[in-house]
Amino acid sequence: MSLLPENMPISKLRKSFVFPASGASGAVTATILLDIFLHPTARLYFIIPVPAMLLGMFLLGQDFLRVNSGYMFISGSTHLGGATVAAIVWVWATTSEEAR
Repeated sequence: MSLLPENMPISKLRKSFVFPASGASGAVTATILLDIFLHPTARLYFIIPVPAMLLGMFLLGQDFLRVNSGYMFISGSTHLGGATVAAIVWVWATTSEEAR
């Protein structure tokens, strides 16, 4: 049993939204963004030192563009779901610290 429609040419499949997504990219995005939310003034070192806040805005912007353009090979909506989970955990963590 296949998740993809049978006998559908790949060119038509790319234009439809029936392409299955899998992987852990949403969880990885949530982890990265939670670290950025907790330490927004930190510097992250990729090729060059980058302020964490700038990298977070870049990652979120890139995912919004993916969703708006319909790019299907990287799931922007999965990444935005991970960002939402990171924001919820960040709010929970900061409010529980203030309650102590």
